[in-house]
Amino acid sequence: MQFTTLKRLLAFLLLFITIQSNAQLINNERLANEMAKNLTFYLDAYTDPFAESYGLNMNTGWYNTAKTLDKWHVSFDLITSGTFYPDGDIKFNFYQLGMTNTELDDPNDFNLPTVIGGEASNTFLYYPTDDNGNRYTDGPFGVEIAAEIGMLDGFETPFNVVPNFVPQLRIGLPFGTELKARGVPKITGDGFDYINVGFGLQHNIGQWFIDEDLGIDWSVFGGFTSTEFNFVPELSEDIQAEDENVQFISNTLILETFVSKQFGDQLSVFGGIGFYSAENSTEMQGTYRFTYQQQGLPQILLDDITFVMEDPVDIDKTNSGLRLSLGLGYTPIKWFTFSTSYTRTQRSSLNGNISFNF
Repeated sequence: MQFTTLKRLLAFLLLFITIQSNAQLINNERLANEMAKNLTFYLDAYTDPFAESYGLNMNTGWYNTAKTLDKWHVSFDLITSGTFYPDGDIKFNFYQLGMTNTELDDPNDFNLPTVIGGEASNTFLYYPTDDNGNRYTDGPFGVEIAAEIGMLDGFETPFNVVPNFVPQLRIGLPFGTELKARGVPKITGDGFDYINVGFGLQHNIGQWFIDEDLGIDWSVFGGFTSTEFNFVPELSEDIQAEDENVQFISNTLILETFVSKQFGDQLSVFGGIGFYSAENSTEMQGTYRFTYQQQGLPQILLDDITFVMEDPVDIDKTNSGLRLSLGLGYTPIKWFTFSTSYTRTQRSSLNGNISFNF
């Protein structure tokens, strides 16, 4: 599996910094690019483990047999899946990020949480510098100025697994073809929204040359899923924001060929090999005003400085490779099927599927 990371520094977008005090006015695109790069490094490390597992989840559970539905027959599926991630995805080492002119409030607490890493307990301190690398100072004592930037919290999952649930509708079409549609309608909550939509097409090529009495079917399948998730980040008191939003978009593609074998009326096994691709995009949108303060001075002497950025982060990442699947289906009664499958890519995924056949 190969990973391609395109880290855009947004140098050509409406991105600028203004650092202003009683004695100086600085407008420096270099600092803007540096801050955007730092945020990109951070959000990339923060979101990547979850994005990879989530993209793999989107490509599971599409089928439980290579035999397509009869023409105009319908099946409604409830699909649950989970992709397992290693312990190393829970935290990342700050000192391996390559962030410039940035320190930790607690330098000994350097293993920071990812999206699946739980609550954050530290804070970034960003120190702007001039073109010679000297930190800016302000006030009568020449104290260095810095911006306090809070970290994002994550969540925790049991058994190191990223879960997923999606309903799916399958319709039998003429010529041994089956149309699949899955998704979750837009859900809006307190500071977030989520939508997931997918479509797929399966064709039983085995019908043209495999003896039906053998109980063996062979199909090819192609599917596409798109997910968009937006949330309003929780910011520290030193940051004022307008139209703030973190947006995650995942578009996944799967092309697969698979066979199934029916044993009697109730039991079947199926397995396949194919190609998958997941394109993930993470953007930090909006206008952010960070408050710089002279470090080490009493509050009464602080001369605040404002640091303004617009749309500072845009990360695109593509994840693709081969996938292998193996599963088992059980149909105790004609209109009900339970199936489970295991999928292996760079990570392992388990899937459970309940189907109601009409």
